[in-house]
Amino acid sequence: MYLMLSPAQIYYPLPSTVFTTLADKFASIKLLTMESNPYAAPQAELSPPTSEDAPLYIVSTKKFWVLLIATLELYQMYWFYRNWRLYKIQTNGDMWPIPRAIFNIFFAHSLNKIVDRRIKSQQLTHCWSPSSCALVFVVFAIIGNASDRMSMREIGSPFTDMLGIVVMPIWGWAMWQTQLAINVACRDPEGESNSRFTAANYVWMAIGALFWALVLFSLYMISTRQVAT
Repeated sequence: MYLMLSPAQIYYPLPSTVFTTLADKFASIKLLTMESNPYAAPQAELSPPTSEDAPLYIVSTKKFWVLLIATLELYQMYWFYRNWRLYKIQTNGDMWPIPRAIFNIFFAHSLNKIVDRRIKSQQLTHCWSPSSCALVFVVFAIIGNASDRMSMREIGSPFTDMLGIVVMPIWGWAMWQTQLAINVACRDPEGESNSRFTAANYVWMAIGALFWALVLFSLYMISTRQVAT
């Protein structure tokens, strides 16, 4: 004899309150895991800072040196301009970034003091000397500018022509030390938020290549002329 069961006996629906209770318990467990776990990393710190929102100009080491060398002294003024512009936006100050970029030797010390003060206010650690870096930049930037003016008047050629190129890595090193400190102060030590080259960067590098071609060509002409004499 076979036992026959009706569909009502095989499947009996659970009350809706049971499903509601189970859903509430699952949600409570998930919320407890995400918010009450003391070992969970804060979600806000997972996203890296962006260079546009930073209080100072963030840039990676590779991009800094490529733009500095490729554009000669054009990137120097742009670098100072971006830092003072971002600082003006952050502080709502009445400073003029463009004059501070053009006459950067007079504002290098104040910029380094701002960077160092920001590092210390956040209790961050970075080994550098703000005053020494600014002094190195100012001294060798003046030497480079003076040699450029003398070479334009053909005074001391070809030594003055070469001197401006020789001192560029020295004041560039001082700027790079400040850049490393800026990246630390903005909590982006590697400068990852501004490490890619943009279309504008390639345009400026192309313009810089033309300047380099003119410089090398002028040096070649000067050397051949002196050999001829």
